[in-house]
This record gives sequence, structure tokens and C-alpha cells, in this order.
Amino acid sequence: MPTKNISLPEELARYVDERVESGHYDSASEVIRAAIRELIQADEEDRAKVAALRAAIAEGMIGPAIDGPAFMAELKRRARQMAPGDRDRAVSG
Repeated sequence: MPTKNISLPEELARYVDERVESGHYDSASEVIRAAIRELIQADEEDRAKVAALRAAIAEGMIGPAIDGPAFMAELKRRARQMAPGDRDRAVSG
């Protein structure tokens, strides 16, 4: 296995030492490897989220266009048809 020498700020070095002393890890190398695995997983999740957002944007761009003023007029028309108590719940809820 390749060896890498790294420098850690005191706070991170202390954390690594605490994790080893707690018995959760056998060595500082295990702590660092676990941290890197978590970082890789977070990066993969971020890439998947970005891909999903891009797909949703692309889908929205080809989807049907909504006429904003007509949509708002329809919402207002429906709101006027509601009973007063229903309107209050729709606005607050």
C-alpha cells in the first residue's frame, strides 16, 4: 500500500488521536482512510444530486409552458369560490 505523509492542524490531529484512543480505530491510518471513504461517498451523493437536478431542469425546459397571468387568474378565481374558512386555511397552511 502506498504511503502518504500528511500534515494536520492540531485540532484534527487531536481528533484522530482521540478516535484511536477510544478503540474505534486501531491506527491513525484507519481514521484517515475512513474519513476519505466518507468524503468519496459524499462526493458521489453530490454528483447524483446534481445529475438529478439537471435532469429535472431539462424535463422542465421541454415540458408544457404555463401562462403565468392565466395561472394566477385561475388561482384567484378558485380562491374566491372557497368558503371564507377554507380560504384562511389555504393561505396559512
